[in-house]
Amino acid sequence: MPPSERPSGPDFRGKKYVRSRGETSSRGSEESGGSWSWTNSSSGHDGYWKKPSDRSYHAETYAEKDKRTVGLKEVITPTPPPPPPPPPPQRTVIQEAEEAPVERTSRTRRSRRKSAAEKAAAEEEHAEQPDSEPEGSSLTVKVDGREVSGEEAMEHLMEYVQAQKLDSFAMRHFCKDSSAFAASSLFEEIAGGKGTEKVTFRLPASCQCRFDLEEAVGAQGPDIAKQKLAARALEKLVELKCIGTDLRPLQTSEPESRPTPAPCESVFGHGGVDQRAMMKQPLSEWGKSTDGKVQLYSIDCGDCEELGLATIADANFCYEHCFEDHSLRLEATSTDWLPRMSERERIKYADIAAEFHNSFRLACKEGLAEMPEIGKDCLAEMVLVKVKNGQLDLEGMEASNRSGTPVAPWWLPRLVAKMERLNWWETVRNQAPTEPPPSPMKLHMIFDKGATTQEEQEFVAGRQTLALIGLDSLGLAKKITSRVEKPHASGQELEQEVEDFLEPWRLAPLVVETFLPHLGTRQNSGTSELAEMLLALVGAHKLESDMFSVARLWTWLTKDQDNSLEVSNHHTAACLRYLGRTPSYMSFGEVDPSPEDDEKDGKLHLKVRFEEYDDAYYRWSGNHAEEKRPDVPGLTAWQRLVWDPILGTFCSPSMLLPDGKHRPLPNKVCAWLR
Repeated sequence: MPPSERPSGPDFRGKKYVRSRGETSSRGSEESGGSWSWTNSSSGHDGYWKKPSDRSYHAETYAEKDKRTVGLKEVITPTPPPPPPPPPPQRTVIQEAEEAPVERTSRTRRSRRKSAAEKAAAEEEHAEQPDSEPEGSSLTVKVDGREVSGEEAMEHLMEYVQAQKLDSFAMRHFCKDSSAFAASSLFEEIAGGKGTEKVTFRLPASCQCRFDLEEAVGAQGPDIAKQKLAARALEKLVELKCIGTDLRPLQTSEPESRPTPAPCESVFGHGGVDQRAMMKQPLSEWGKSTDGKVQLYSIDCGDCEELGLATIADANFCYEHCFEDHSLRLEATSTDWLPRMSERERIKYADIAAEFHNSFRLACKEGLAEMPEIGKDCLAEMVLVKVKNGQLDLEGMEASNRSGTPVAPWWLPRLVAKMERLNWWETVRNQAPTEPPPSPMKLHMIFDKGATTQEEQEFVAGRQTLALIGLDSLGLAKKITSRVEKPHASGQELEQEVEDFLEPWRLAPLVVETFLPHLGTRQNSGTSELAEMLLALVGAHKLESDMFSVARLWTWLTKDQDNSLEVSNHHTAACLRYLGRTPSYMSFGEVDPSPEDDEKDGKLHLKVRFEEYDDAYYRWSGNHAEEKRPDVPGLTAWQRLVWDPILGTFCSPSMLLPDGKHRPLPNKVCAWLR
């Protein structure tokens, strides 16, 4: 209808214009039981005749509504359109669906009418085939030349799946009966295009054979399609030799029961007496191989004169010991030993230091056996000295020897015995297969026996904690390595492999071959105790560093590169970031080794160009990380990197801070070394 012919009025805007035809069309009224009505389209410029429902129909015109509500005196009545054409003759269901009027502005209606036409065609086709099997019934299929029913094919397929080692996810979805199996996640109904449907089939991920199949759903329903898919899956399994020609799972031979391994012989630790005797040197020879430097532990006891313990071993840690209710703190420093003296004077003051040590030993009322005596040859690895302002006080020791027997504190023998064991493990840790090695305190707790009952209880609790950490770390590394090597293995297979991998009878011989239990003081250690030692050692490496150290330790223990766990480094290794100021660098990249290095393993070196320093090269050599700066005189040879246990990062042996300490390396260099 043109806009000029629309009725006017305040309530007309935005409403649909409907005009009653009354009884102008007797044919339409007789056929439909009501009168036809004219309805405007959404655009307002066109319209169509609308057939009313069976009930009586009457609609007011907007003009009448305006007169009734507003009281308008004159309303423009539009000219009615011509009468509608007669209704079409009776049509079939398919013809009505195909010739249904389609609105130009709606694609959804067209698709619905098309789907209705296709559905009606399918119903007629189904009606024309009265001999076809009803939906949900079984059918007969051929599998490898053998006729079986569809239900039997489903049962054979279920039998194969249940014979596999399923993981926990698959176990929740597969039951023992075929009805539950048919509705399991092996089959999935998917709606396709143009109203079609299909069923897809997929074996669970834990099965050895994996493939995908699909089948269109016909008039017989999805159950028949699933049975057809089951038959096709059985043919595929027979082809892959996963099942036999009788459609039964192949009978695998049971694994031979392995004999129970004989337990390891008990190990009795001797504390490394023979090795420690080789370390002892005459006091007059101390410092000759270390530029006159020795390590000094200053004892802060608060209630006695300043004492200290001098040693020729490394001293990288400070300690705090509690003996009953008495707390002692020991700070490690480096000091000169008998500096700038002739050979005669060195021998003289060495005798003075030995006499000072023995005088305090004799002054102890108990625990003389715990504090070793220094003989006339002055062989020692640790000696008690007098300290003044953090330095060795030779004059004070000489004066103390002339004054007679000193007053020795009661805790002195126990402290000396404790520090001798820690000093020994400080030497042993330098032979660890990786950096950073475990602290001497952890090694002391793992392989030594506590001096008192309370200390032994603390050692047992500490060993159990470290063993639990080592068990989790070693199991994680093994799982990741097995998953990479066997990507289709089920979770149950991985768990069984890890369980066999961590058997105590497998772990105990590995730690015995390292000779570490013999260097401790624990006695009568059996298979379970030795396995706990190894797991605790793994846990100590994990706590000091990360999974990188665990993998390198295992390679060192097994001496087998093919059975290593270093594959897990790509998924677990994570070097801790140092949150501090490090040297800035301009370039960073890997390079081939120089000819003078004469390396045949083919491993690349890392070259870093610093802003503040010259170029530096880094590599991993054996058990240690090293640095070389060929452009700096005196630093052209490889030097071992320094691990700072307080900062938790690698430090450069040649780059020093203003206070003389080693400067931490950039996090990117540390990460490359891991």
